[in-house]
Amino acid sequence: MEKLLTCEQVAEKLVLSKHTIYNLVSEGRIPCLRVNKRLVRFRESDLLKWLNQFEQKGRLTRKPNVNI
Repeated sequence: MEKLLTCEQVAEKLVLSKHTIYNLVSEGRIPCLRVNKRLVRFRESDLLKWLNQFEQKGRLTRKPNVNI
């Protein structure tokens, strides 16, 4: 079974405040598991998938000047 992370651990990993994490939870914008009405936990694998959706690929505006 995968280890579950606390809100504090997620905030630390994402370099965000706990308040921001709780806001994301209440808005349904971050994947979490509700243990009860006030207690939430997070799967690291779910968070990685969630973060990957925000990844932006670099955009080439001009051809690089590379001679190989």
